[in-house]
Amino acid sequence: MMQIENSGVSLSLDDSGSGYSSLSVSQRFSLDELKIYCSFISSMLNNQNDAVITKRIISMGIILCMEVIAEGVETTSQETFLRESGCLNYHAYLFSRPVPIAEFEEKFSSVSPNQIKPV
Repeated sequence: MMQIENSGVSLSLDDSGSGYSSLSVSQRFSLDELKIYCSFISSMLNNQNDAVITKRIISMGIILCMEVIAEGVETTSQETFLRESGCLNYHAYLFSRPVPIAEFEEKFSSVSPNQIKPV
């Protein structure tokens, strides 16, 4: 893993907050990103515990100088909550369904990130 990291590859901790993703990994490797598990995103607006967990993951990522990515953002209410909590990166059907790389490049190559709007 150290050779991969030293070659310039970014490392992400996927599914942050779930039982499968141990934060102790961040002690062994220099992680660049935390990805918030999609089950927290889907329930954070209706479940206070998930809202708190989501905000804590975002805060921890910011404190550790990591990018924080929310998985499974589907509504503008979720995006607003995340943005107001400091998370500005999303894996999101809200913006686009998964598409082949050629379609992605055609759709987004001339668009800056702040111009991408929900569909």
